[in-house]
Amino acid sequence: MLVLQGTGDVVVSENLTARFVNETCARFPESEIEYAVFEGADHVPTLYASQRVWLEWIWERFEGKKARNACCGEKKMYRPARKVETYQKELGYYLEYATQSYEVA
Repeated sequence: MLVLQGTGDVVVSENLTARFVNETCARFPESEIEYAVFEGADHVPTLYASQRVWLEWIWERFEGKKARNACCGEKKMYRPARKVETYQKELGYYLEYATQSYEVA
């Protein structure tokens, strides 16, 4: 499993993610969990800032390589390639029910 976290995430705090990664590793020490933290990135921008990392990670799984077991409490820190402000910001959206027949729920 690859866990990506931004230090500027306002939706899920880095401390909370680290706590659950560490708890999972404590309960299942043989787990193949890689924990990558991206400096300054918010929730959705973390996906863009980490694209190189998760694309490479997926590619390695298709090649049959095993994930690096980082269940020793290790997290890998990254600095985004560009200034954090240049990545797409959080979107201002909300959910609503589909009320018309042409809308797909």
